[in-house]
Amino acid sequence: MTIADFDPQNFGRHYEEPPFMLHFQFKDGGKVCRYILVEEIDARDIKARSKQKADEVGKTQKEIWQSYRQLE
Repeated sequence: MTIADFDPQNFGRHYEEPPFMLHFQFKDGGKVCRYILVEEIDARDIKARSKQKADEVGKTQKEIWQSYRQLE
């Protein structure tokens, strides 16, 4: 997770509505990572610094990711 507070203007200035998918390429690798929208969270319900909801505090990114996978 990042260590900066959430900035709602980061993507907000580029999109009117949240995109369903975003694509990023890290480093010079030949792979593209696809990120999909799985949830919209009210800003009051998520910590600005850690980007975690109350029930996610203390969990790793992988543990949080796995909780979404279990919903399939």
